[in-house]
Amino acid sequence: MSHAPLSVSHNAYTSNPKDSSVFTPKGVAQFIADISLPYLEEMQAYHKFIILDPACGRGRLLAPFQNNLLNLPITTIGIDPVNHPKDVEINGYSQSSFFSSDVEDLFPIEHLAMIVCNPPFNNNMAMGESFLSDYGKKTLIPFAFLDRMRKLYGDSIPIALMVPMGFRLNQKVKSARWKSLRDASIQITSILSLPLDIYPNVEFHNEVLFFNMPMLEPHYFLPDEYINYDV
Repeated sequence: MSHAPLSVSHNAYTSNPKDSSVFTPKGVAQFIADISLPYLEEMQAYHKFIILDPACGRGRLLAPFQNNLLNLPITTIGIDPVNHPKDVEINGYSQSSFFSSDVEDLFPIEHLAMIVCNPPFNNNMAMGESFLSDYGKKTLIPFAFLDRMRKLYGDSIPIALMVPMGFRLNQKVKSARWKSLRDASIQITSILSLPLDIYPNVEFHNEVLFFNMPMLEPHYFLPDEYINYDV
């Protein structure tokens, strides 16, 4: 059964928290990898090919990078506060919050080729005390993840970040997020538009933003062959 589309007012995650664990569809993960891997291959001489997912869940976003057909020497590392030992099939896994201090020294920037992430879209109260002390109850979680990535790894690291529509759009002139994204040195270089009903049993306006990957096309629509992808 499909639920109504979630808007800022309809979602109301601060007053009506919801389950925010919506796992990435396999086809979306595969498409992100398929367009990113040629870019990473081009940059191979400059990176040690660690792909990091700081909200990895079951490792869906990392799997196509680890099993890539280009045979690139990629190491996949995931971080998630929920324990998924039977589900996560990646090279390294840390059961920790990306916002806790114990992850700050794990992955020096020179070891990273790219960050991929599908963070929770709502329910900030479940993010833990370290998140709430730094960002508060009303901060959009994907924005906090991007801020944390920038603080740890700088503004030049390639990133693929899944975000709700309100991340980039529907912001007011005085919005702190609007000003931060507008004035930041980190650059949105490509956008992947996703169907409203790409997630099973929920409808959500969302897209994938690619940062610092200028070799990609400026915009993609998810092709049909990836929508019903199940490998």
